[in-house]
Amino acid sequence: MSEFNIVIIGETGTGKSSLSDLLAGKDLFKVSGDPASCTKETICHKSEIDPSIGIVDTPGLQDSKGSDKEHYDQMIKIIKSLNNINLVVVVLNYASCRLTLSIQYMLRFLCYLFPKDISDHIAIVFTHYDDEYERSKAKKKGIENPRASFQTKYIPEVKKVISEAINVNEKDIIIPTFFLDAEYIFEGKILEKDENTKNEMNILLSTAKMKSPIKTINDKANIKYKEEKEEFEERTENKEEGNKIITTTTKYKRIKYTNYDNSITYSDWEICGTPIIKEKEIENKQSSILDYMKIAQNVLDFMNKNNSSNGGGSILSSFFGSNDNTKDLKDNESFLSLIAEQVIQGKFGNGEDRKKNLKMAGFDYDKIQSIVNSKLKK
Repeated sequence: MSEFNIVIIGETGTGKSSLSDLLAGKDLFKVSGDPASCTKETICHKSEIDPSIGIVDTPGLQDSKGSDKEHYDQMIKIIKSLNNINLVVVVLNYASCRLTLSIQYMLRFLCYLFPKDISDHIAIVFTHYDDEYERSKAKKKGIENPRASFQTKYIPEVKKVISEAINVNEKDIIIPTFFLDAEYIFEGKILEKDENTKNEMNILLSTAKMKSPIKTINDKANIKYKEEKEEFEERTENKEEGNKIITTTTKYKRIKYTNYDNSITYSDWEICGTPIIKEKEIENKQSSILDYMKIAQNVLDFMNKNNSSNGGGSILSSFFGSNDNTKDLKDNESFLSLIAEQVIQGKFGNGEDRKKNLKMAGFDYDKIQSIVNSKLKK
């Protein structure tokens, strides 16, 4: 177990494993120019330049064979097992530098993995940087320092991603930046390095040793999603068969995924448990109408016994207007008040059933419901 550890992270083809070899002082990590990721597992080796430092090379982001999840889970497991992580190095290719979505995603994940310490334990290394060539090219354009434009362009983007992920001020985030050419390994030997690469490499190793270990690691961190949450929904379907209504209630479940960029995605709905099936016989519609007419007739009979001025006659003729002396009952306040009492007692049902039954009985639903509401407020 090394006293200090540097974790190297970057996209496939950026020179990540070459940088790991450079810092280790020996050809220990698999290096390939193939666009397919060469590093498939997280590998730890002690540096021969300084044995107190461990170099941790991780799988390249956007693995071309689509096996990221498995390898990243292994990476997280190894990172969590290390007692001391002093520096996380994000590798970018100077020759074709882009802060891609996968790099941004990994930065957010690192903020979730190390929620309190990442802003003070991250560094950027631009690889494939030929200092002599870049300075000569910049001089012809009247540019004194070719590194400045890269620092101005990319470092603020990195700070913004970290700032938004862990809610810290961008001004409080200091990110050491290094420019070097890691391609100095040949047949297992470290070849002579240019002066700039030597200096940058030594400063990088020294920076790691000056950092206190990262203290807080989120044990729940998952490379794929920031958060997973189950959601449930019940769906009811009614089907009429003969004189029965068959009601099927089915419970569904899906997973809500919160990504590291705070976007939301969902899994497909799946049936959860066994559907519940209930059967109910359909009432004879004509019989239902007559039942409610009978209630209204009883109300009318009650009124006739207590107040002969309200008129008499058949309730049917009252509702359908065949008796001129009684059809005004539909607007008789005393009569409608008694009907409202029947409604409150539940004799006309509830909700849509109430509305349907009152209309079938010949009443103005809105007028009756208004009277019901007034009675209930008293």
